[in-house]
Amino acid sequence: MNDDRLSKFARPRIDDARLARQWSVISRGRRARSGAWMLAFAAAAVVIACFVTWRLARQTPVVVAARANVTELASDQTGSTLVLADGSHITIGPSSRLLVRETSATETRVELVAGRADFDVKHDPARAFVVVAKGVTVVDTGTRFHVEYTSPTEVRVSVSEGSVRVERAQGAPSSLIAGESWTSGPAPVETAADAGETAEVPHDAGAAPPRADDSFARFSAIADSDPAAAFEVFGVSGYPRAIGRATPKQLFELADAARLSDHPAQAADAFDALRSRHRADPRAGLAALQLARLREDRLHDPAGAEAALRDAIALAPDATLREDAEARRVGVLEKMNDKAGCTEARDAYLAKYPSGIHRAKVEKSCGGR
Repeated sequence: MNDDRLSKFARPRIDDARLARQWSVISRGRRARSGAWMLAFAAAAVVIACFVTWRLARQTPVVVAARANVTELASDQTGSTLVLADGSHITIGPSSRLLVRETSATETRVELVAGRADFDVKHDPARAFVVVAKGVTVVDTGTRFHVEYTSPTEVRVSVSEGSVRVERAQGAPSSLIAGESWTSGPAPVETAADAGETAEVPHDAGAAPPRADDSFARFSAIADSDPAAAFEVFGVSGYPRAIGRATPKQLFELADAARLSDHPAQAADAFDALRSRHRADPRAGLAALQLARLREDRLHDPAGAEAALRDAIALAPDATLREDAEARRVGVLEKMNDKAGCTEARDAYLAKYPSGIHRAKVEKSCGGR
């Protein structure tokens, strides 16, 4: 048996026609598989796109309104994250509402209207980061913290890193460090002096008692939510009279409404009245510090700011507030070109606060050490 006869058992006979038919079948199979892969890839792309869109929706707050110096933000049921220009992060909880009221070179002010929010703040000693919620003011001193409404009238503040200062219109400020929390409890009950007219309003003993003026009631009702409208309850011309008859609590509210509605002179007058007329009041030290900030940053009066800072240091019931005032005084004395006073204040701060949060900046003041 020769090789040609055995070869028919070793390989199939494939002529040109049969080869063409088989190649056609193979090609159709390859196209079908390729199409299946393309469909699978397209389906996966759709799934990924949907996932990315969902994640972005979770992370992007809804801008409800934007007006002069105020941006209003609200979250849906999943919450969202806002990144501020300075790199600070605000994570808003589900069904929460937040107002970024003011962002300037000296202060960022946020109001939590409803729900809860987590704050991761890039601390800058030259600019205050303030969160307001139902009469509670939280001042950041370089930290991560959480603010939430536990009831319509109760606010809870928790610190996970760093420290904050918690202030109220009534009562001394409180300092919290990492691991600590604070709850406002029920709204403070006003004293008789806070609720009514002050002794500064002249009254003839033989005349009928004066009719209660509801201006302060209308003012207080909107002071937190709309400072500009609250300011207009009295207006520029009526502010001096309102300051003259206000209680300590009302003075603080008058000052804040004026400051937030861009009336720094009236705000300074209200803070000045509080710290000078009510020196035993726990708000007096904070009023003096706020007065100093206004005089330095808005009214361009460094000498007046320095005098208010000395008062803030003397009146402050809180160590953190006192440290802030001493550090700021160093910078004000430098602006006044008071080399000797600046150097003395700088060295006193560094000796008193060897690990102070303002140490790096203070060390560079007055030409450096």
